[in-house]
Amino acid sequence: MPTGTATPDTTTLEVEDGILHWTNEDFFISVEEAKGVKRHAENALGRVDGILVDNTGAGGTWPTEIDEVWGKLMQNIYGEGLPCATVAASAANAMHVNRLSRKNETDDLIRAFKPGEKGEALDFVAS
Repeated sequence: MPTGTATPDTTTLEVEDGILHWTNEDFFISVEEAKGVKRHAENALGRVDGILVDNTGAGGTWPTEIDEVWGKLMQNIYGEGLPCATVAASAANAMHVNRLSRKNETDDLIRAFKPGEKGEALDFVAS
């Protein structure tokens, strides 16, 4: 596989019922791995009606250098008009995602939810 297209072993991306389910088990990934995740997610954009990111099994926070990659992905998701919900590992992580979304002016379609709010997050992306 070419450089920059591989996703980390701790990340899965699967399309089910028109929703891209993206699960992260660890926040410690490289910028190149983040770019690989971004490419895989972008490849699914034309085939899905929404994106559900599940970070409940991951601890800590993303390295700061990853924020730029996720910010660009948020803009692309927003440009497609797709709702994207992240179920965060903690309230602090939810605040971080919502802060990035507000910074990128995408918060009407891209939101984070606290642990235990997966049902609400799925409702958000399926609406």
